[in-house]
Amino acid sequence: MKNINRITFAKISAALLLIGIITTNEVSGQVSEIKALSKATKSLSSEVFSGGGSDLGFFFADVAVDVFVYSFVDGHRRMMQRRSEEPWLLSLDVDLHGGYYGNENASVLSPSIRGNWGLFSSQFRYNKFQDFTASFPTFDWQILQFNIVAQPGVNFRIGSGFMHEIDNNKSYYEQFMGLELHFNQRKINPVVELRWAEDFETQRTARFEVNTRINWFLARYGRVNVNLMTGFLYQKYYEQENFYFAQAGFTFNIY
Repeated sequence: MKNINRITFAKISAALLLIGIITTNEVSGQVSEIKALSKATKSLSSEVFSGGGSDLGFFFADVAVDVFVYSFVDGHRRMMQRRSEEPWLLSLDVDLHGGYYGNENASVLSPSIRGNWGLFSSQFRYNKFQDFTASFPTFDWQILQFNIVAQPGVNFRIGSGFMHEIDNNKSYYEQFMGLELHFNQRKINPVVELRWAEDFETQRTARFEVNTRINWFLARYGRVNVNLMTGFLYQKYYEQENFYFAQAGFTFNIY
């Protein structure tokens, strides 16, 4: 980075401080009870966008632009220079996953798609679980993820976006952290992901999730890798309702 003046340095420092203070709070259930808990909370759309704080918003938007320009562009460029040897740096990951929790006779469907472009990724997921009382669908969009480590044997990313509850029309900021390991020429791929969506008004966690799985390489068709997925999914809603899903499905990597 060249010719960074003191004001720019102060902005970058403020951004790093902001990242450092983003923390998560602590996180026998049935879906109908979760829907009732959701209705009792306030969402990001009703609180964060209800006016005020415009000057602060403009300041942090300016900070974000500066951090992007000075901190990320060069790293992204260098990553993309490796693309001929590491084609997954520009790729799509498509997940068709589902799970079942026997104790509550509950099931979950969670298909997703993620685009990867060097340092950056963006992921969209539809998550719907249900038991005998009701269903609870959400749209989850990780708007921007940063591939902090992107090497042949390991990928570590962090991200931020929102979780939107479809039935109650509420949205919450959602943070993301994921680690992928790759063994035997990417034929055995363990994955651990954390998600937490915060209700800032009530200081409650709308959803906390731990997703652990292994993608087992099956076959390659042209530019598409086909993987069998097996794993475990834990979700906790409104710090009360716990679900433990055994999950399985397929993952497609398109280079």
